[in-house]
Amino acid sequence: MAKKKSKGKSKDKPKDNAKGKSKGKPASNSKPKAEGPPALDRETLRRMPKVELHRHLEGSLPPEFFLEISKEFPIELPASDVEGLRAAVTMIGAEPDFGDFLRKFDVLRTFYVAPEVIQRAAREVIRLASEDNIRYLELRYNPLHFATQMGYRIEQVVEWITQTRDEAVAEFGLQVELIATVNRGDAVQDSLPVIETAITGAGMQFVGLDIAGDENQGSIVRFAGVVRRARKAGLGVTVHAGEVGPASNVRDAIRLLGAGRIGHGIHILDDPEVVKLAKESGTVFEVCPSSNICTGAVKSISEHPIGDMGRSELAVTLNSDDPETFGTSLTGEYALLVDELGLDRQDFLELNLTALQGAFRPRAERAALAAMFEEEFTSAE
Repeated sequence: MAKKKSKGKSKDKPKDNAKGKSKGKPASNSKPKAEGPPALDRETLRRMPKVELHRHLEGSLPPEFFLEISKEFPIELPASDVEGLRAAVTMIGAEPDFGDFLRKFDVLRTFYVAPEVIQRAAREVIRLASEDNIRYLELRYNPLHFATQMGYRIEQVVEWITQTRDEAVAEFGLQVELIATVNRGDAVQDSLPVIETAITGAGMQFVGLDIAGDENQGSIVRFAGVVRRARKAGLGVTVHAGEVGPASNVRDAIRLLGAGRIGHGIHILDDPEVVKLAKESGTVFEVCPSSNICTGAVKSISEHPIGDMGRSELAVTLNSDDPETFGTSLTGEYALLVDELGLDRQDFLELNLTALQGAFRPRAERAALAAMFEEEFTSAE
């Protein structure tokens, strides 16, 4: 497939392409693809089986869900219609701004006024993922987000969401693993109840620990001790780093916390030494293009470094982050890269296999999942 030319750039300069050179190492093509079938349409992309490693439960619910729920529960919504609520809790139509994005969650966390709301929210997120034909999903959430409004105990929230997950995967037929998120801007002591709960529930309730939030709010080195305990308990570690912060944050996440995965990491290319470290460490990058545009981390998809990250032989995966907050879906991210970078089926197969290699599951299970996925993906052509 011929690659689409960049908007506003020299007409003879081809777009980047995140295609993998070898299994598990997606990278851009060094030569143009041969002319082939027309670009993949959106419905074809939706039907493709998919793997997603980076999706937040908190940002995966549409305004319509909360409007409907508010008919049954005493939720104080900031608006009584879909458009008004969308403006209050999403970045759709808003000026790109990372701080504004984070403030949306201050509003969202006030909606969880009953256990049933939390359970129905978790089910709805998994249902929407199944409609996108996501076959393996690692869904992350901060229990405090759901516990704060009504003063629920963290253990209660975890139990409700885990039980709902178990029921929903049986109903919708996909595999969903859960990751506990803490905010890097919080004191370690405030995050400790979530981390301790994740350690206690390692393997059953949680497969990983995520450190998220504003990279400018303190060094992650203060989390090193508790993260070491989480890793010892068998939890995978992923850290939001190099999203709006420098490449040195990626370095610190790998060296100081032993992170096997990096959320976003798009500024890693600013430092060749950190690129080298990530490659030597086998670090997997959870890249979320629409998110980066909506938060102002990059100006446009034509300037997004996902293609250059691939060409540098970093292990790149494709994710939606907070899909409803950003007005996207994993299918939407696929369509974006088809339109802008000219990706094809083989590219998406390799991106998904890379994701499975980085999944927080035992090695043997990852290999079995990859084999089953490749067979399903191939048979879906």
